[in-house]
Order: sequence, then C-alpha cells, then structure tokens
Amino acid sequence: MNKIFTQLLVVFVVLCCFTSCITIIKPESEKTIKIAQSKPDYTGLTVDKLKEMLLSDTTHYKFVIFWGPGCGPCIQHMYYTYQNVYNRVGDKDVKWYFVLDDTGGIKHSDKDLKRTGWSRFPKYYMYDTTAVYSDYENKLTNTANYIFNNDDFKINDRLGTPTNFIVSKDNKLKKTYRVYSNGEKRIRPTDLYEIQGKKLYEIDFNKLDTLYLNFPEDPQICTPDKCY
Repeated sequence: MNKIFTQLLVVFVVLCCFTSCITIIKPESEKTIKIAQSKPDYTGLTVDKLKEMLLSDTTHYKFVIFWGPGCGPCIQHMYYTYQNVYNRVGDKDVKWYFVLDDTGGIKHSDKDLKRTGWSRFPKYYMYDTTAVYSDYENKLTNTANYIFNNDDFKINDRLGTPTNFIVSKDNKLKKTYRVYSNGEKRIRPTDLYEIQGKKLYEIDFNKLDTLYLNFPEDPQICTPDKCY
C-alpha cells in the first residue's frame, strides 16, 4: 500500500468513525413514508425484499450503499470514494444500490444524488417495521447478519450511515476485522474505500481482512433524536 493511499485511507476512516452517524433532516414519520411511497422512481424495501433482491442475482457483484441526506460523510464518499471505485470497476459486472436508511430525508435525497452524480442508478429506501430493524443502534447490524448468515464471522460493530455491503457473485459479504487503538476488536462490512486500489477479481471474499486503526472505537452513535 503506497504512502498516499495510506494517508487517504486514514483520513476517510477518521471521517467515518468520528463523524459518521445517521443524520436525518426530519425523523421518519407517516408523512415522510407517504412521500416516499408516492415517488415512482423509488422502491421501498423490507429486509426480506432486500435479501431476495441480492441473493437472487448470481451473475453480478453487488455494492449496497446505505446513506442519508444531510449526512456529511455520505456525501463525501459519493463525491470521492464511490466515484474512484466506479472508475475502476464500472457497472457491467457490478450492480450499485443506493438505499436510504429510512424515509426521513426523502424530500432532499434527489438533490444529493443529482449533485454527486448518482441519480442515474435505481433508488431505494428501507421501510421495515419489524422490531429488530426499527432500532437505529442495531438495525444495519441485524440486517447484515440476517441476509448474510452463511459463515461464523458475524457483524458485531455498530453501523450507521454511511455503511456499504460489498457482495460477491455467489453472495458472500466482504468483511473486515477492525482493531482499534484502545484494544476493541470488531467485525464489520468492508468499506468501499478499502478496495479503491483493487480489481474485483483481487477481492478475496473468503478472507477476513484486518485493519489496524490508531484511534479508539467510535465513541457515539446517532439517532434522529440524539447522539450517545
């Protein structure tokens, strides 16, 4: 790994781990749900529908990006990280899914997708009232472990937006073992910035990569109401 890429990686890790949170302009409500359901270019997904959509496709790699309007790290990754990855892998062998973590910021999502250059891809939002997928602190962790339950390495990190799934053609989730400076050890989905310099065939989905970080575990998680 060259020096410049290492420096970029550190910047993005710090950005995501210290400022990443679920930042929603308005909390999800009956009004935002109705707005989302009225948009013909958006598709609502339960976790079961997302699982079916991904696992039924065995001819493409899948990149699933969970994001939220008003989330600074989400927008930065759209401008830089995802564009860099796209320039390398394109969309012939990869299906890109941009999925709102809920409907709270639906009125602003089109603007963010357009200004970052991703509005040409199909648009989705999560709407699942099942209890384990309605809890902000654990819903993306529970989602990952439910969909990709074919190995012993379960996700045990707290996931907010942005979070992404890198999925192989045979539907294995790429995961990273993160070791924080305070001794915390967590397994989480591999971030797209970790594969910026790789070709798709170079990704070993059977290997749990290890990433050593020189800062403590992310001290907070945010919901629409508070950070703690």
